[in-house]
Amino acid sequence: MKVVRQVQAIVFFQGKIVLLKKRDVKFDFEKGKWISLAKAYWRLPKGKLEKGESELQGLKRELHEECGFTRIAGAKKVFSYDYEAPKGTLRKVGCYALRTALKPKLTRDAKEEGITAVKLFTPKQALGKLHWPREKESVKKAISSLESQKL
Repeated sequence: MKVVRQVQAIVFFQGKIVLLKKRDVKFDFEKGKWISLAKAYWRLPKGKLEKGESELQGLKRELHEECGFTRIAGAKKVFSYDYEAPKGTLRKVGCYALRTALKPKLTRDAKEEGITAVKLFTPKQALGKLHWPREKESVKKAISSLESQKL
């Protein structure tokens, strides 16, 4: 089974959580390009690690690509999970919580990845917007960590 390592971020900005509206994509072999599927979901920033990249290096890169952040500091690992993706790929996800003083923005790279919006939600709103159970669990762990002053 192929294993892909990923990082996911729960980013707090002024007490709100950054979510991305993302359309899932698939590769269309006939057209030779990625196509966006009809359904879009609110997601946490997340991405695959590149070869030789540490989780923190990947986190910084992904947050720069998807949210335009130029500086990331104080990220704390709060959760991790595995799931099996289609075609027998095992995804291993490290989840990090952090605060930022920088307002997120929709970047060109994000648009190319099928991200159509970057918005801020209260923690309660974020839990209501997220579709995937493991992402909701990540947010709960981050909130718990924040409330216990560990973040």
